[in-house]
Amino acid sequence: MSDQILVTGGTGFIGQYLVRKLIAGGRRPVVTCRSDPPPESGANFICLDITDSENLEDIFRTVRPEAVVHLAGVTGRDDRDGTLCNKVNFLAAKHVLSVCTDIGVKRIVMLGSAAEYGHQPTPFRENMPVCPVSAYGISKANATAFAMEAHSQVGLPVTVLRVFSAYGPGQPSKMFLPQLVAHAIQNRRFEMSDGLRRRDFVHVRDVANAIVEALDTDAAIGRVINVGGGRGVELGSLAREVWERCRVDRGLLSINALSSSGDDRFDTEANISLAAELLSWTPGPGILELDENLDEMISGLRSELRAHKTTI
Repeated sequence: MSDQILVTGGTGFIGQYLVRKLIAGGRRPVVTCRSDPPPESGANFICLDITDSENLEDIFRTVRPEAVVHLAGVTGRDDRDGTLCNKVNFLAAKHVLSVCTDIGVKRIVMLGSAAEYGHQPTPFRENMPVCPVSAYGISKANATAFAMEAHSQVGLPVTVLRVFSAYGPGQPSKMFLPQLVAHAIQNRRFEMSDGLRRRDFVHVRDVANAIVEALDTDAAIGRVINVGGGRGVELGSLAREVWERCRVDRGLLSINALSSSGDDRFDTEANISLAAELLSWTPGPGILELDENLDEMISGLRSELRAHKTTI
C-alpha cells in the first residue's frame, strides 16, 4: 500500500473506521473534512468542501498523495430534485478523479452503492446493468461510469466498491437502523413500511477492511466490486429482534404503517464472490447471526442518548 494516503470525507461514518484502521496499521493519512476535525487523532486533517474545485485542486497538488480513498458524498434523503446528489456524488467525484489523473495518483478507491442496481432480481452481481431509481442511485452510477471510462481511456488506477447497507456504532441517526434502535431504547412508537423488504447489512469494520484490501490489490484496479454481507435480511425480522432485545412493548412497533418509496421499494442482496476472489475478503457474521454486533450498536446508542439527554 502507498504510504501517502489522502482520504476525503474521513470524518464520516465509514471514514472514521477507515482512518482508525490506517493509523493502527502505522500510517498517518491526510484527511479532508467539511467541519472541524476531532480533537484527538493520529491523522492530518484539512478542511475542504469537496465541491470547491479550486481548493480541492490546491490541496491535492500540495499533498500529492500516492493513493486516494474518495468517501465524501451525500445520501440525498432531503434532495428532492437531485441537484445536491449530482453536485456532490457525481460532479465532485468526477473532479477528484480528474485531478488524480493530472497528478499521477497510483491507487484510487471510491465508494459506489447498491442503489446503482435499482429494482432487479437479487443477488446483485457486478456484471448486471445499472438501473437506479433514485437521484442518489443515479449520481453514484454516473460516478462509477466515469471512473470505469477513465480507467479504460487513460488507465486511471481506480477501484469502485459498491457498498451495501453499512451499519455499526456511529451510523448517522437519520438511517433506518439507528432510528429503530433509538425508538426501542426510548420506548417510543416506531412506524415503518410492511417490513417485507430485504436489506444486505454489512458491518462498517468489514467495509473498512475491504477498502484497505482494495488499496493493496493490483487485481482490483479497473473493477467494480460488491461489498456486502451476502445475505438479505427482512426489515420486519430485524425490527422485531431489536424490539425483543430492548424488551419493548410490541405494541409500539407499527409495521405496515408507512408506504415504501424510492430505493425502499425493492430488495438488496449482494453476490460477494468477486470480493472473495480479488480481495480475499469476506464479511463477518450477519447482523442477526452475531449477537455482539447488534448489541454493541444498541449499547453504544443508549450511552450516546444518555450523555446528550436527547432523542433521535
